[in-house]
Amino acid sequence: MSEEAKNKAREIYESYYYLMPTSLSEKNRNETAIKCAENNVDGVIELLDNEGYGNEYIINFYKEVKNQIKSI
Repeated sequence: MSEEAKNKAREIYESYYYLMPTSLSEKNRNETAIKCAENNVDGVIELLDNEGYGNEYIINFYKEVKNQIKSI
């Protein structure tokens, strides 16, 4: 896995994690942030694929990002 994809996954995940209310348990905060990050990446992949904005390299990069998010 590329370090770039790993860093992007962490960046997307953290952008959601720090928006979660601190009143949530750590487990719920983490799970919700992961789901939000995965949904975000799914949207990017869908847009790139359906609208023809991306090439296979970019789409594969974001698929790798999604796999990295799952391992957070």
